[in-house]
Amino acid sequence: MVKGRIARSAVFTADNQNRRYRILDNDGKTIYYAMSQDENINLENWVGKQTCLSGKVQYDSFGKVRLLHVSGIVEVPAPENDRGQE
Repeated sequence: MVKGRIARSAVFTADNQNRRYRILDNDGKTIYYAMSQDENINLENWVGKQTCLSGKVQYDSFGKVRLLHVSGIVEVPAPENDRGQE
């Protein structure tokens, strides 16, 4: 399980299911890039939301990033230090 906020990537911007999204930690640092593993999971619908994601992790040696192939996702409450800033 990976917890983080979903954000769009300015680098990985494919128009199809191969589009990658950033998963940010509480400090706004990218901890993974996420791709939907399931055609029923549209990560665009989750942008800006605090989430808990499940799926297969893979290291992309070409891009030198960790990828999460998302097979499940749920929204979780924002961390205490983020509340009130919405």
